[in-house]
Amino acid sequence: PADAPQLVTHNLTRKFDGLTAVDNVSLTVLPGRITGLIGPNGAGKSTLVNLLSGHISPTSGDIQFGDVALAGRSAEAIARAGLARTFQNNRLFDQLTLRENIAVAAIGMGLTRREAAARAEREILAMNLTADAERLAGTLPYGARKRLDIARCLAGEPKLLLLDEPAAGMNPDETADLGDRIAAIAAARGIAVVLIDHDLEFVNRLSSEIVVMNRGAILARGTPAEIRKNPDVIEAYIGTGETDVPSLPTIGVSA
Repeated sequence: PADAPQLVTHNLTRKFDGLTAVDNVSLTVLPGRITGLIGPNGAGKSTLVNLLSGHISPTSGDIQFGDVALAGRSAEAIARAGLARTFQNNRLFDQLTLRENIAVAAIGMGLTRREAAARAEREILAMNLTADAERLAGTLPYGARKRLDIARCLAGEPKLLLLDEPAAGMNPDETADLGDRIAAIAAARGIAVVLIDHDLEFVNRLSSEIVVMNRGAILARGTPAEIRKNPDVIEAYIGTGETDVPSLPTIGVSA
């Protein structure tokens, strides 16, 4: 959509007791696009997502989301500005049903109960969760829990969705289906997506651009084809003369 905000960071930095976890990261995420964010262990990916979503504050630098400055704002204020995120470890209300989990997220964004119920039904269908809609979240299989986490984010109608390892622990069929749904939702709703996942084939398939982090800084960015052959990226991952990163689909699992 023409009015969809774009996310821009400028020299974003976060230090922890002398350790620089995110180092002068300047990044642009375009509306309606899926941007992959990858890197070897300890690269700073999850720290960057925590900065963008307000769960930690930057040591220095700026975050601009459309005309809203996000740096230093609370996670709640950032969510209301239109930026939603999932977590590596799901944070669900285990004693509520799947349907109630989504409705509560919608109510938290200011919808009435009736509106929240309709929104929950939409996201249940979008994420293929109908069969489990009345189950308690604590009893759901792992794949359904991961999809529920995304559905709760979508209930708030975000403009930008940060997905932190959404396919972790899923089998190949579940991963393929999840990828199709993420791509379809992003295209239909004009949502920008930042995608972190250990499965590089999954990231390559969905992303129009991939940003590679290493040691807290941006190492490279480009199309999946460009990143696959980038010698700096190959060196950062495996430290050898190998020439094709996607042949190693399970590297870069955490930050």
